[in-house]
Amino acid sequence: MKKVTCFVAEAHALSLSLVQKCSTATSLREARQIHALILTSTVFVSHSPFVYNNIITMYARCGSFKDSHHVFDKMPHRTLVSYNALIASYSRVSHYAIFALKLYTQMETRGIRPSSITFTSLLQASSLLQDWCVGSLLHAQGLKFGFLNEICVQTSLLNMYSNCGDLGSAQMVFEDMAYTDRDDVAWNSLM
Repeated sequence: MKKVTCFVAEAHALSLSLVQKCSTATSLREARQIHALILTSTVFVSHSPFVYNNIITMYARCGSFKDSHHVFDKMPHRTLVSYNALIASYSRVSHYAIFALKLYTQMETRGIRPSSITFTSLLQASSLLQDWCVGSLLHAQGLKFGFLNEICVQTSLLNMYSNCGDLGSAQMVFEDMAYTDRDDVAWNSLM
């Protein structure tokens, strides 16, 4: 019995070490090696969304959105964090920004409630696409979910409206911000 307990503890320590390595991978080759090690050596946590979310983020950071999405598709259970990891990754690159919006639609269909992090990423995607229509719809959704008092969402809204050329709406968002929340990012977005 003591050997089994020791084995379980060692396997858990190994899996935590491998998940930590996900945050330091710098090349696609290294990311794939870490992923392979996780698949072959962590029997106890292989179905954990935490592990999958870290792998998704690792692949995206290494520039392989295809691998990120493949891992996402293979997950046995997707959480809000899983969606946010992939949406955030897609929303940083203009050719993939549309996929962030499609994932949000899928998330809604599955009944997963978004967070302010979700909206920050989606507004960034609509800003990259310079899609005022989608951005204003997200603004309305942010209001519906009660995220408009959060500085990260307000700043993202301000940036989106500015990038889409709607300076009047950007000014209104800026004026709705608490004076103490108007940081350098907010001022620069407006300027």
